[in-house]
Amino acid sequence: MHGGCEGLAAGLLGGLGFLTRYAGAGLLVTGAVIVAVSAWQDGGRAKVMRPLGTFAATAIAVISLWVVRNVVETGQPLGPRFEGGAAEPLSTTIRLAFIGIGNIVAGDHHSLDGMARIGTVVVIGIALLAAFALQSRKALTLDIGMATFAATAFVVPILARRLTANDIELRVMSPMVIPLIYFAIVTFDRVCTSRAVAVIGAALLALWMYQGIAIAARFPGYAPSSAADKQQFAPQMYDAIDALPADARILTNNPQRVWWFTDRVPTQMGFTRPRPGNSHYPLDATDTLKEACTGHAYLAWFNGLSNSGIGPKERRPDLAALVDLELQTSVPGGQLYLLAPVDPSTCGQG
Repeated sequence: MHGGCEGLAAGLLGGLGFLTRYAGAGLLVTGAVIVAVSAWQDGGRAKVMRPLGTFAATAIAVISLWVVRNVVETGQPLGPRFEGGAAEPLSTTIRLAFIGIGNIVAGDHHSLDGMARIGTVVVIGIALLAAFALQSRKALTLDIGMATFAATAFVVPILARRLTANDIELRVMSPMVIPLIYFAIVTFDRVCTSRAVAVIGAALLALWMYQGIAIAARFPGYAPSSAADKQQFAPQMYDAIDALPADARILTNNPQRVWWFTDRVPTQMGFTRPRPGNSHYPLDATDTLKEACTGHAYLAWFNGLSNSGIGPKERRPDLAALVDLELQTSVPGGQLYLLAPVDPSTCGQG
């Protein structure tokens, strides 16, 4: 890496990665390490500070734009976040990380203990393979960068859960697959002959291409437990929503699937309680009442979801005190309600 242009580009990418998902904070650490090691190899310690400073300044500038927006919109620099972390022992949090890694690597056909053991083996394997790669010093900058990425991909979700009680599951731990594959290939390349690398690499490439084509052909409904499986929760509800007028506004406890299968805009989360791990928050009392006052807002309620409870009124009695739920239709596994203000005189206030 030469001069400040690379540091500028790296800072821009790192900042954008962080804004894409806050867990991308690990990319900032990884980027800083790569910039520093690369500059040190090019010119020694004296050449490190300038590109590292450029990296940091660029990343901070990118992030600051969104932080200012969050402060203006929500009063919090990272937007609405949970205060207070998980009360579980640290060992339990770490075990969840191992379970998530085991799940993404070996699938969910194992017990939790089995996935935890697999995840532990994967992390130990990455550490051993990284140590071997660093010892060879053949691609030091990239090897150190990937080792840093592996460390942050493991540590950041644990810290996030300790601070905000965020979920730890396979999708959160999935970045660990990247250093696993990288160091496995690096080790193979540095131990085996060129011919063996070519033959086995071609075989693996053909296998991965076949799997990718097969999955693409079945996508998006190939996984019974995926959000693309329309039959999971009240499939007839989507037909009921499609039959609503074009100007209908949809609230639901299942917003991702409703939007995916009906293309309804807006589709908003409603009548649920916010919890750590939510991608977004449900509408508060003010906004829920505002939707009810339009006269064409509906609540699509899916009983099979973990956030459904006994029902929407029982789940959010504070909202039910302001908004009446008029049952429009009932389907196996769900109900469709029309929202109406309990007191019409409250509409337009506030």
